[in-house]
Amino acid sequence: MIYLSTINDVPDHKGLIKSLQECMSRGIPITEPEEVLYKLQYDNQAAKENLINNYGIVNPNSSKQVIETFKNIDDAVITRVCCDNGKWSTAAENLQTLIPLGYDIAYQLSVYRKTNSYIKYIKSFSEARDSYGRVHPSIEAGKTNRINYSNPPLMNMPKQLLGHVLAPRNPGGKLVSIDIKNQEPWILVNMLNITEIKELIELGMDYAGLYEIVFEEWYKKSPTAKELSEFKVNWNALTYGCSKKSVYASCKNIDPDIICKEFSSINSIKAYQKECNSKGFSNKRECVSMFGTVMRCDGNTGMALGRQHMDWKLQGTGTDILAFLVGHFNDTLAVDYEDHIELYYTRNDELVLEVSHTLMSTMGESRVINMLREEFSHQIDDWVPFKVEVKLLEPKELFFDYQAEED
Repeated sequence: MIYLSTINDVPDHKGLIKSLQECMSRGIPITEPEEVLYKLQYDNQAAKENLINNYGIVNPNSSKQVIETFKNIDDAVITRVCCDNGKWSTAAENLQTLIPLGYDIAYQLSVYRKTNSYIKYIKSFSEARDSYGRVHPSIEAGKTNRINYSNPPLMNMPKQLLGHVLAPRNPGGKLVSIDIKNQEPWILVNMLNITEIKELIELGMDYAGLYEIVFEEWYKKSPTAKELSEFKVNWNALTYGCSKKSVYASCKNIDPDIICKEFSSINSIKAYQKECNSKGFSNKRECVSMFGTVMRCDGNTGMALGRQHMDWKLQGTGTDILAFLVGHFNDTLAVDYEDHIELYYTRNDELVLEVSHTLMSTMGESRVINMLREEFSHQIDDWVPFKVEVKLLEPKELFFDYQAEED
């Protein structure tokens, strides 16, 4: 367990950048997932033909054509889901609401869009490879010190594709993901010392994540995948000062009365929002993470700047934690397991390491996973420890209903 102090510890963001620049200099090997690409292209073409032949949408990329088709169906449910105050939208969340109700047009459009996106990512990465089959993304720190990759945009690749497209640098090596689950809401709950939620987390963290635990407490049942996804979206929206009206418009699968009522009862969040909004209306630009990292907000004065203060404090603290974890890796595992464990890259609240075939075969997969979980588990001050999920980064089944992205 790594113990961090918001009073004494200072994150090394320059060290984080340097470590990742060395990773990108070595390069990220990119595979040619021909079978996956073929299947995606097949599903994409089938969905396109279905939209053309059955619904008359000649160009599924045309928002105007798609919306006109949805309007002309003249269905009360479609209108309720896709039309808000006269404004029509076939956004992903609207399609996901319609699909379980049996609307084939929503399913076909979802498949077409998702496969289209996946195909473009695979091709863009394949085209960016050097003569050794590796890409070398450029690195830049954002305004909250979050790492951005470009040429190609490694950070933006859908998580479902990572195991299909990324490959180990060394023969027989395995890529291992160390993922900090629900990091930003976890920071918020601990930072504001929301005791009622901290107690729930401590009781349930062995079997579920923060959102699942809180949903079960508030709604008195286990969430479906769609309910959980909608709960996450609206939790974060409320955190950053979203109005109740927006939540009611957004909720298609969960009762907005419950989340609004429960959320508004958390006095420490209301006090935090008031404090941040006060900074916004006072045009205060300096935002400081829990570890003292100073960021300069650039939003418009008022509520927009206040929401930026709410968001950036959490983002900045999360990036500080990433810098600590990479520093810990460089000081410990990179030394103790030289030539056997190396940093592959980072992705917001996730580290990806490469473990050699030799270490995997001698130590065993489960022991490696347990060792990495122990090494990267971390706690700040007297906060509830962060939940860290460690697993092999392997190809995921892509041929599902193309509805939900994984976090």
